Amino acid sequence: MNGKHTGKMLPAGSPDPDFGTSGQVHYHSRGSGGSSLMPDGTFLTIGVEYAKIAVLVRRLSDGSLDPNFPYLGQGGIAKTPLGFTDDFRSRTRNVLPDGKVLIGGVVYRSETPLYICYVRLTPQGQLDGSFGVGGRAAIDDLPGRFRDLHSAGLQSDGKIVVLASITWSDPNKNGKLLFRLHVDGTLDKGFGTNGFAYDFPRNGLYGLQILPDGKILLNGGSNEGGMISRCEPDGSVDRSFGYDGHFYLPMTSGYDEISNATVQSNGKILVVGQTGDFTAVAFIARLDAKASGLDSGFNKGQPLLLPWREDRVSTHERSALQLPDGKILSVGFTFGVPSLGMLRRFLPDGSPDTDFGQDGVVEIAPEGNYSVLLSGLRIQEDGKYVVTGQTSNSSGNHISIFRFLP
Repeated sequence: MNGKHTGKMLPAGSPDPDFGTSGQVHYHSRGSGGSSLMPDGTFLTIGVEYAKIAVLVRRLSDGSLDPNFPYLGQGGIAKTPLGFTDDFRSRTRNVLPDGKVLIGGVVYRSETPLYICYVRLTPQGQLDGSFGVGGRAAIDDLPGRFRDLHSAGLQSDGKIVVLASITWSDPNKNGKLLFRLHVDGTLDKGFGTNGFAYDFPRNGLYGLQILPDGKILLNGGSNEGGMISRCEPDGSVDRSFGYDGHFYLPMTSGYDEISNATVQSNGKILVVGQTGDFTAVAFIARLDAKASGLDSGFNKGQPLLLPWREDRVSTHERSALQLPDGKILSVGFTFGVPSLGMLRRFLPDGSPDTDFGQDGVVEIAPEGNYSVLLSGLRIQEDGKYVVTGQTSNSSGNHISIFRFLP
């Protein structure tokens, strides 16, 4: 792949010299956040600082700040006080088709979670008064004691499906709960039973995505194995999926986790995660389209373990996707100080693509890094690879974007 900046032919997996500095950009954050590749090729970083202020950072396709965001000549960064007296700790971030931004979080008083709240911002970063009350929608009438918010997905009609944790008075009930919000932020009583769905086995579900057909794919982990489940658009369990709606992938006698699942163009399901209680080892595997078992065409029907060169270092895999040529790209990191990010490319059968990086692996190590926690993976229209996540060094925490040549 040619890098325009140098005019030289650079090998696959090289940092893109036409993006930021050495293929990376960082926003020094005073809170949590993440970044999205926008349909027009620009980038939007979304965060909440000091548990009180929403921050939007828009970058042009080359990683530079957009000088005309939020308005002409304002430098690329918009900050908006959210009006919370207590702390608002963000958990989920979604960019809506009209450019508005939805941030989900938990309102805390000291260290006690009080309720879930969603905030909607205009494309310019201001509170959207047509959502909830003054741009904020509180969800405080859950059918159990609220514990945490995990993930959210956007349906094609604009409704928002949310996965949360609660504590039931009945200890035999699972602690996970799905609910759905209307476009205006009110609870959709037509979802599940009176607005809630909770027909899941006892496990650690925490990931959610909306599939193209409207079904809901969930992922998580447990001592019985990494797990995925599938629900119908109305929240009912899809009994045709896996075994009565669920699939477990047991790998050790300890805790196994599926941290992400991706449906390929042929319907087969890529899963990534980690196995082990203390020193975890990352893995990637592929299931058949019905999640009835592992796909024999990928690593001979077995999960592919992804250890690092030092056994004491844990590895975690966070996202994977299929490329147009059938190859597979995944991203993860080592857990330790300092840590490294890893971008991997596989052939369709699961063997490493030795034409990418070093034996199929590219190390991601920002200068002076203490930690590299990467979870986002997207492909641009020009085929370049975009990796997003959070990093830290001696100057503090950063919301980071990296771009690589294919």
